[in-house]
Amino acid sequence: MLRRIYLSPKGRCSRRFYWRFFVIPSVVIGVSLGLVAVTLDPHVLLFVIIGVFLVWPMGVIYIKRWHDIGGSGWFALLTFVPIVGLIVWIVLGFIPGSPGTNKYGPNPAEPRGVAQEASFYA
Repeated sequence: MLRRIYLSPKGRCSRRFYWRFFVIPSVVIGVSLGLVAVTLDPHVLLFVIIGVFLVWPMGVIYIKRWHDIGGSGWFALLTFVPIVGLIVWIVLGFIPGSPGTNKYGPNPAEPRGVAQEASFYA
């Protein structure tokens, strides 16, 4: 189950899942890495290693959010455009997903999708 959610870019994820498992952790990790880098703490390497291991799973969630609104995962490359990437990153959390099933899978916000997402927490 975790492999399908965090390692496979196939499928969709809801806005709630996106905020909980992408935006909030990204901000916390970014601030933590910034604070550690500023203090020149010897544990910087540990934080860098943790950050590298989180890049793929967080990218997968970002791609799935694009899928939820009916967009291609290639739009995730907008992250690398200064300022534009940050704006898209935030706005993406407010755009509702496309209703019903799209070419990327069933809507995770509909009852069937909620049950699948809830089973992740069980």
